[in-house]
Amino acid sequence: DSGGLFESIDGGLRWSHVDKLPVIFTQSIAYLPNDVVLVSAKADFKTTNGGGVWRRDISGDWAQVTLTVPFPSAPLSAYEISAVDENVVVGTSEGVFVSTNSGLSWTWSGPFGGGDRRVFSVLLTSGASPRIIAGGPGGVRLGTIAPGPWVPSNSSIGGIWSIHAFGRSPLSTSQAFVTTGHLLYRTEDAGTNWIQIPSPPQGTGQCAGTPFIKAALGKGFLN
Repeated sequence: DSGGLFESIDGGLRWSHVDKLPVIFTQSIAYLPNDVVLVSAKADFKTTNGGGVWRRDISGDWAQVTLTVPFPSAPLSAYEISAVDENVVVGTSEGVFVSTNSGLSWTWSGPFGGGDRRVFSVLLTSGASPRIIAGGPGGVRLGTIAPGPWVPSNSSIGGIWSIHAFGRSPLSTSQAFVTTGHLLYRTEDAGTNWIQIPSPPQGTGQCAGTPFIKAALGKGFLN
């Protein structure tokens, strides 16, 4: 969160700082086809804001992508990135940005309309009709890759404050998980309805760390 990006090329045994990336408040990373890497970053204190999304192509060079916000309220911060093939979604302090060409160009969308537009966590589902699940202080909204209206889920699960609140399922393109920090839910219909999972692990308050979900196949069950 304040040290920039680190990279390992030996399965995590040794790590080196990515000096070519000129930002330190990195948040999330996504790997795309053709050796493209995307990194999100929070706003910094530079004359030219380093917050937003940075892209590295096969050349190894990093470049900040252009994210145009209508009526921006403050320097842009970018949070979680979710990608499926060449389709990419990123949550930001001003809403959601969508790319269908591996981050070369982006389209802005506002899941929450006016007021608090922050989107901390996003999940892009796979399949023939991918859906964007966006979470922020205003709750959970559902959208599509093609520009269109955002709709709320049928379940009231409260605000989403973690940048990794959503978890993809290895079992089904329609199944996913979300945490509010204290409660855990799952969906079987790509976010339309959420079912609370009883007795999740409990934190110890606001300083317990950032909650996140990683779903993996176990021996006959889902961990």
